[in-house]
Amino acid sequence: LINYLNALYSNRFIIPRYFLEVYFFLKRNNFTDNDHIFFQTARNKHMSLANFLTRLKTDIPKIHLRILYTPSEKKIGGFYFFLNQIKYSLTIQRIFIYVLTEKNYEILTNNLCLKDGIFISNIPWVFFNRNNNSSYKTIGYIGDARVNRGFNLLPELIAKLSKKSNAYKFLIQYSKADKSVIETSDKLHKMALLNPNITIYQKYLDYKEFRDTLKKIDIMPILHNTDEINLGNPSTIYSSITHQIPMIVPPNLKYMKNVLIHKSYEESSNLDETIEKIILINNNYENYLNSAKKNSSILADIFSKDPLKKNII
Repeated sequence: LINYLNALYSNRFIIPRYFLEVYFFLKRNNFTDNDHIFFQTARNKHMSLANFLTRLKTDIPKIHLRILYTPSEKKIGGFYFFLNQIKYSLTIQRIFIYVLTEKNYEILTNNLCLKDGIFISNIPWVFFNRNNNSSYKTIGYIGDARVNRGFNLLPELIAKLSKKSNAYKFLIQYSKADKSVIETSDKLHKMALLNPNITIYQKYLDYKEFRDTLKKIDIMPILHNTDEINLGNPSTIYSSITHQIPMIVPPNLKYMKNVLIHKSYEESSNLDETIEKIILINNNYENYLNSAKKNSSILADIFSKDPLKKNII
């Protein structure tokens, strides 16, 4: 009871989302502190849950939180509040935090004034060996539907590329569409009704569905601006490397340069240039695919030494 009250107090007297389901699942299946809980994409609600669980009982599994975004707002009860609440659990290795970039590592360690329990990790979990055996190429967009990720550019990209050739298909995946992109979302659905080469998955994908969708994409135009990627939210680039997908990326890209050694990509600073580079990659696909395979192999080698893998094993 004392532990519960302490956990509740530390959590601003709010029971975290998913607490009951997770807690009783762990109890029912006899999980112990020799086991592990892994949050693939951790946000405030997962930080809150990790704080609550580790304060409640000492035999809770070790908790691993993978932070894909750059925390920016220091609001009451936000990310930094829970980061400081789990500080002690980080020092005794009951909670572990993983970030993708050096920038985010510095932000978190500087905020806590410690480095214990925080790691740079690029662990991808799943790789895919791609073949070049189709008569057409599928152009992909996958992830959040946001203006700063270039979502609103998709109708124009599809229209212009379709005029160039009918050898392209399009696969677009996103879940929610807020007011800034709802007009584009509606337009894409109308285009898909008239064009059988356009496939839209407007739904949340679980881990396996997400990976299976990546397997269907042959070329991935990264429509984000450079700042959006370099701030530390480059999961589409990361997934493209693991699945050997040639890309079109913004110029002056800093992220993953230690992996993108071979020319599996082209650079583009505007939409028309992106279309030209898609055609270029399509016309020389075997060369770009071979480079993508080499880069994927580099990432697989990094994976073998990743701290997340070491901490779980």
